[in-house]
Amino acid sequence: MVQESHREVAFSEIEEDRLPEGKPISRLEVVSLLLGVVSTAALVAPVGGLFSLAAVVLGIAALRGIAGSEVPLLGRKAAILGLTLGLFFGAWGLVRDNLHQRLVTARARECADDWLEMLRNKRLHEAHQMLLSRDARQSPERSLAEYYSENEEATQNFRDFTRESLVNSILDAGDSAELKFEGPVSV
Repeated sequence: MVQESHREVAFSEIEEDRLPEGKPISRLEVVSLLLGVVSTAALVAPVGGLFSLAAVVLGIAALRGIAGSEVPLLGRKAAILGLTLGLFFGAWGLVRDNLHQRLVTARARECADDWLEMLRNKRLHEAHQMLLSRDARQSPERSLAEYYSENEEATQNFRDFTRESLVNSILDAGDSAELKFEGPVSV
């Protein structure tokens, strides 16, 4: 059996004087830094921007607390990093969401303009197809007149479409109608 010996190490008074004195750490800087890292959630969902906002507010509060403290506090760099991360990811998330909304709106406008043009040109089968889900639409190579004449359910759906008041109003107005795209609508 091996026996371990333990011995205590003692510092002399001279060596103890050479040890660095610890400075207290600002708690706000730690929370700001953590929230700055978590603020990457702003890239995934707009609600994640709340983490960014909290990181910025707490980072500023931490910097003010450190600057105004009578006792020197550690954490200035971490507070700045938390603040910077919060600003960076918060701004990135806002720009990303705004750009996404603009792209969706532009695409919706294109589709709405195409659909209205089909109605104006009496291409009703094509206009009806645009309202169907992607997998329910017919391939461009297939004759839509043939498809609607052969499929009873499709024929009934098409009749319902042509009886809608909006469709009839657009058809009745003809080329004289002035139609305006106002933006996408959440369903």
